[in-house]
Amino acid sequence: MRPNARFVKMAALAALVLAAASPGAARAETIARERLGCRTAAVNERLLAMVQADDAEGYGRLLRGSLASGECKYWKPGDEVELGNRTIGYACMTAKAGSGPCFWTPVTALEKGD
Repeated sequence: MRPNARFVKMAALAALVLAAASPGAARAETIARERLGCRTAAVNERLLAMVQADDAEGYGRLLRGSLASGECKYWKPGDEVELGNRTIGYACMTAKAGSGPCFWTPVTALEKGD
């Protein structure tokens, strides 16, 4: 019996996602561009959805509250971080100088800027 081609593609994608999300040894990285990181990727996604919906008021409210509570923080260019887990689109980072909480940040924060 020949496997369904769509099933094979979905299984390969699932394996890729699991491999990307699996824990591994943390490695040092340097932030290339200022980025926002939050303790949960869900907050990043909510902020992005508000930008896409052109909801400046909701975005500002959520951002201010998240920064004030420590849920989110800004990573500045040159900040040294330890990169732990990764998912598609996000990396979980902690400050290299300490063992603080993990903040989910878009992986583009690690890419070299123009």
